[in-house]
Amino acid sequence: RQEFVEVGPKGQVRYMEYVYYASPDPLTGETRETPYGMANILLDGCTGNDTFAHYMRRDQIDLVKNGRDEMSGTRVRPVWNETRTGGVRDIKYFEIDE
Repeated sequence: RQEFVEVGPKGQVRYMEYVYYASPDPLTGETRETPYGMANILLDGCTGNDTFAHYMRRDQIDLVKNGRDEMSGTRVRPVWNETRTGGVRDIKYFEIDE
């Protein structure tokens, strides 16, 4: 039996990579400024390797620490777009939760 479980919105960075390839966004056609950070985030309430991939706030990518357990990764929170449609793009990016 499967049930929906509410998770997040905050979480912990498990892995973040720097992206230097200026690929066009498949939904808008705009080219992203590089480098940018793509993080795999373990949202609160998730376990194991159930991570959520999303962008990090650009001016904070050098401050993010990867973590293999709940004590070592940087805690982050989402920054929401003003207009929401119920999709993943409702989140602009994640930023460090201080």
